Amino acid sequence: MLLEGAGLVNVPRADNPKLFTTPASLSFEDLDVTAGSARRSLLFEVQDAGGGGGTWSLGLQTQAATSGAFVELPATVAVPPGGTAEIPVVVRANATAATGDNGGFITLTQGSDVRRVPYYFAVERPGAEITPVVPLKKLQTGDTRTGKSNISQYRFPTSPFGPPPTYTGAPMDESGGEKLYSFHISQPVANAGAAIVGVSAGALVEPWLLGSRDENDVQGYPGTPVNANVLTNGYRLDVGVAGVVFPREKRYYVAVDSGRDIFTGRSLAGAYELRSWVNDVTPPKFKLLTKRVAAGRPLLAARVTDLGSGVDPLSLVIEYRNNVLLGASLYDPASGLALFGIPRSAPPVRRGLFKGAALAADNQESKNVDQIGANVLPNTTIKRANVRGTTRPTVTWLLPLGTSCVKGSASLAVAASAPSKIKAIRFYDGRRLIKTVRKGTIGLYGASWRTRAAKRGPHKLRVVLQSRGRSVQARRNVRVCR
Repeated sequence: MLLEGAGLVNVPRADNPKLFTTPASLSFEDLDVTAGSARRSLLFEVQDAGGGGGTWSLGLQTQAATSGAFVELPATVAVPPGGTAEIPVVVRANATAATGDNGGFITLTQGSDVRRVPYYFAVERPGAEITPVVPLKKLQTGDTRTGKSNISQYRFPTSPFGPPPTYTGAPMDESGGEKLYSFHISQPVANAGAAIVGVSAGALVEPWLLGSRDENDVQGYPGTPVNANVLTNGYRLDVGVAGVVFPREKRYYVAVDSGRDIFTGRSLAGAYELRSWVNDVTPPKFKLLTKRVAAGRPLLAARVTDLGSGVDPLSLVIEYRNNVLLGASLYDPASGLALFGIPRSAPPVRRGLFKGAALAADNQESKNVDQIGANVLPNTTIKRANVRGTTRPTVTWLLPLGTSCVKGSASLAVAASAPSKIKAIRFYDGRRLIKTVRKGTIGLYGASWRTRAAKRGPHKLRVVLQSRGRSVQARRNVRVCR
């Protein structure tokens, strides 16, 4: 019934329908039996469509049913010639009824003529009703390894991750200790949502946006952790972002949960950092840092920031040669640094200036299933990215940021490249050597600077690259704070 609707169309019979039914299907929504038995009732109208007058017998063709749930309707209905009749339908569930879907067809039979009206309702005891609720903040942390699991499945849609591996059984098993947050939309906005921006090792944490304290009230595909925007690179991927587009003014809930590995059954619960937003209509800012690099396969780096929903790491792409797009190897949401390592299987950076492009989207873009205006990707930045390949060594400061006020143990990081092997990278505070680094990863070299021994105030950091008789240096001004 959920797949076929009222059934396939028989054209000759459709030309002589006998009856018109209004509405064409009956949805009783959900029967919540948490506090006891529940019932709902609806009327549907039948109208003589020509030759349909007389008495019709009513019956049920059940396709799904749970114990303790019932459908009540009259045995017959009399339709006056050329007139209409109303049929009351009542669904009810006992306090001890089993949860699950109920659906099928209400049939109207007169002789050899049969008309079907689909119906559906679900019996439920929402776990979200007994899960404690916390107000949603801009940034907050939690852990799905702690607490009781009251929810194992979220609907609707029922299978946002696709069917289970065996195509049988439940489409998901969200067995983590879910955390429930709430927020209220009090004025018209374009969007709202929440994204997981950090997790502990080995964890996969997923947010779900609900329209009420009911795990069966997911706000469509945007409300799932899956990328719902068909125009993006990450379409259908589990990106850990849930949202709602053009929401009504009401209270919403965000459930943060974890499932299990579909092959091994290992729990994917863990610690997380959650970021929320309301009305994010501005795309991220993208700034290429490594504008001048040694020809070959250097590390490319950019700073990408977004004050609203945060940057989507899977969206980050840069073009450094004609028809060659390179995705980000790493994105750090704290600093906004995006690193693009060029693998050996990819073509190298050529000598000279290449006028390429870069693309960056925020997390809201993965939820945009509807837009207003000419721009179909309103939360995406596409801008020019010029990369110049040289035959000389180059070094570019990445951390600390140019406006940083550092204290404690500060991270120092540079992107370095050279035509030949790099012998050493030396970090200095003025003339004082901080550390010598001889090995890096994909062109990234880093060190720690203990600032407790440094004077408070401005400092001039310097990095020197040495490579086969050649050296190059770069400077960065920072302040040491206490």
